[in-house]
Amino acid sequence: MAVGSKELAKCGVLVTRLSAAEDAATMDVLCVDKTGTITMNQLTVTGVLPLEQATEADVLFGGALASQEANQDPIDLAFLAAAKERHLFDGGLAVTPVSFAPFDAKNRRTEAVVEQNGQRLRVMKGAVETVAQACGLKPAAIAALEARVSESALRGYRTLAIARGSETGALALVGLVTLYDPPRPDAKQLITALHDLGVPVKMLTGDALAVASEIARGVGLPNIRRMADLKTAAAQPRQHDS
Repeated sequence: MAVGSKELAKCGVLVTRLSAAEDAATMDVLCVDKTGTITMNQLTVTGVLPLEQATEADVLFGGALASQEANQDPIDLAFLAAAKERHLFDGGLAVTPVSFAPFDAKNRRTEAVVEQNGQRLRVMKGAVETVAQACGLKPAAIAALEARVSESALRGYRTLAIARGSETGALALVGLVTLYDPPRPDAKQLITALHDLGVPVKMLTGDALAVASEIARGVGLPNIRRMADLKTAAAQPRQHDS
């Protein structure tokens, strides 16, 4: 294994655990995370859809306020970069952070309270359905928003909703923002090479099915299934030849 690690080092592969080379040699399926492995993990804002009387600047400004650079979250960084690119924080605008609740998989949103011009403002960004429910939207209105989300997902875009309101008052939905995390340039080539070596690749992700399918299709992994469907299929009795 030491000799093998030395040979791999000549090929630009750094082995940090000697048994890893043997593990790789016996691998028959490779499961990889989508974000940061197949994709660049560099989200960028690709579109802004203001709602009601809001403007694109209002939507991005609210999303940036509900973001925090310190935690290095790719979504937060994408909003902050978009706000900086559009100079939304220029002009001596005084905004003081009061509190910040980072993303939680349970509530699927980030939330912040900031003080602006002597008034406290509550801002939120997150999954469209989650934010829409927090704003008190009716099921029909939420369904209409989800239809737009599905349309963007077919192009591989992830959609988030932005809401704002007073600290203790009701929230109002101000708009939707689409983000895109492009595949790594070498992802498709690597997946093809692994298949040629007899190692099928399975992509794992928590993204929406349409987003996952579009990204997977671009790198040569067209057969994407929901976890629930796989569990159902595994639970079904197998038929044996008589």
